[in-house]
Amino acid sequence: MIPPEQQGSITDDPNEDYLVVLAEAVGAEALVSGDPHHTTPRRTGLRVVTPRGLLDDLHAR
Repeated sequence: MIPPEQQGSITDDPNEDYLVVLAEAVGAEALVSGDPHHTTPRRTGLRVVTPRGLLDDLHAR
């Protein structure tokens, strides 16, 4: 596995890439963020949802 710092930026804000890396490392089902920098990570299959999207998902269950 190539360390994230050698892969280039994952999000539009490289200073916040650690949030995606942390979510992946712990096997998170999703990353909840209202920050537009996190909505389209470049190298991950991690689902990113807004707080509103999370509430909608929870109410749909």
